[in-house]
Amino acid sequence: MLRAAALAGVPAVEVRVVSNEVDELDRAQWQFDEALAALAEAVPRLLAELRR
Repeated sequence: MLRAAALAGVPAVEVRVVSNEVDELDRAQWQFDEALAALAEAVPRLLAELRR
């Protein structure tokens, strides 16, 4: 998506969180809630910094 944004001349950032280890195939062990909580905390802080 960042490439598409760059080609369109639109500023963009990408924020990723990790919910599991690479070798963990059992999705029941993935930590979706924790990953989404980390994202929910990071995005407002990032946006606040970008507005400066």
